[in-house]
Amino acid sequence: MKTQIIISLIALMSLELIGQSSDIKVIQNQKIIGQNLLTQQDILAKEYQFPNHIYKRYLDSATGNITLQLRKLSKNGKVLSLQGQIIVFNLRSSGIKWSKKIDYSINDVNQIGSLIRLSRNNKIQYINNETGIELWNDKNDVYYINEENNIGVQYIKNEKNKIQGVDLNNGNVLWQRDLSREYGWNKIIRMNDSTLLIAAAGLHSLNIKNGMGWDYNTVTGKKDYTETIAKNAAGVVVGFMTGVVVTSSGPNLVRDVASNVLLDSNFVYFASKEKLSKINKNSGEVSWTYPLDEKTTSKSSIFLKDGMIYLVNRGYANFGNKQINFGDPFILVLNTETGKKEYSKSIGTDDNFIMDYKVIEDNLFLVLKDKILKLSLSNMNEFEEKPIDLADLGELNIFVRSRIIFKKEDSVLSNLVLSDTTKHFVQTTKSIILELDDQFKVGYHYNISDLYFYYNDFKDYKLYSKGFREETIISDKDNHIIARIKVPNYLYIFEDKLYSIDGESLIEIAINDLGIL
Repeated sequence: MKTQIIISLIALMSLELIGQSSDIKVIQNQKIIGQNLLTQQDILAKEYQFPNHIYKRYLDSATGNITLQLRKLSKNGKVLSLQGQIIVFNLRSSGIKWSKKIDYSINDVNQIGSLIRLSRNNKIQYINNETGIELWNDKNDVYYINEENNIGVQYIKNEKNKIQGVDLNNGNVLWQRDLSREYGWNKIIRMNDSTLLIAAAGLHSLNIKNGMGWDYNTVTGKKDYTETIAKNAAGVVVGFMTGVVVTSSGPNLVRDVASNVLLDSNFVYFASKEKLSKINKNSGEVSWTYPLDEKTTSKSSIFLKDGMIYLVNRGYANFGNKQINFGDPFILVLNTETGKKEYSKSIGTDDNFIMDYKVIEDNLFLVLKDKILKLSLSNMNEFEEKPIDLADLGELNIFVRSRIIFKKEDSVLSNLVLSDTTKHFVQTTKSIILELDDQFKVGYHYNISDLYFYYNDFKDYKLYSKGFREETIISDKDNHIIARIKVPNYLYIFEDKLYSIDGESLIEIAINDLGIL
């Protein structure tokens, strides 16, 4: 009876027009979005319904403006119309700032910081998201912005290796600098408010105010590698995880033949296709360099332990959005002071690359698609190889990290990895998590749909996504589940409210209305 009354009240409150710009109308409803499990009370949310499917969104947390790209979706939910709108909606006022019609067949739209980038043919407009007014336009794309100094970084069109800093208010050029993007950008690290460390065909420090800095140049990819591309045409699809991606337009480019950027006190370590080096991060002076065989190097991972640097050569690289066999899997150990080789060992085969690794105390564990390898860091001649009987569970993929959570019978959440430190937890390509004992025998296995992923928190409460983003659950500081929210995407937090996008709707939940505080 209580639920029927609430639904009736919601029906009466719906269809209220709350924002309008030109011909854009936003309809506000209230809807039941979840349940407080402590009181068994329904959780109500505001729903801002837009005229078409929300294709993309970008939140400017400084202003509370959320930029929404709208496109009509076909009845079968698979085809997006080429016509649509950009709407900037303010979360504080619950109203539209401005809107603009867009033809997606000839325009490309994205946003960096407070700048909306609208490109068409050879012209790029830079639009202030607060006003919708064009600040400037030119032919050059902004790849990175530094909001503290209001400066953007562009590559100059038709010049592959020249970047420039521009004033974000008007596009005026502040400085220019040579910086190759031959193999794309691998990583950007903010050293402080004005200095960046960029991994792109090497390492480069960049003072965002004047463009000055040191350069360490090396090879981090391979061009026109036709034989490898043909051999690996299927590949393994991967995602972009670094946040900033600057790609080269070169044909058949194999990229990411490089390591992570490893910072340690006054030094930075970096491995490329041709060498591993220790570099002074302030001056760029190279302390030592160890040459690598270009025929065997690939994407790699490096880590420090007990005065040694360990290089895990994965045996793959990236082509487009796919992983392809490239180089050979191996382990290399160098002394961090001298750069002298202490140990090296080939691992696996060139068609069974290293998917993941982890270090526990004195042991290095490696995941290949059908086995786990265990090496002693103090004596790598102590080596164990354990094939895993996977049956129809898929191929091994990655070690599970600490954000994966399971629910006990009493509705208390527990960290899967920490629940039993004698076990190893590995995810397969079929979204199954295997529990392996210390002999790497498969015991229990979990389906991802039954687990939870920790992704955010507010006050003493944590947010978890269940399975394949089926819903969000909220736990208290004692890890008890206290609320469920039925949204298909992550909730993000702005001031005292939670938000999510669902089809044509922006869902808003006041934290105070959760009934848990």
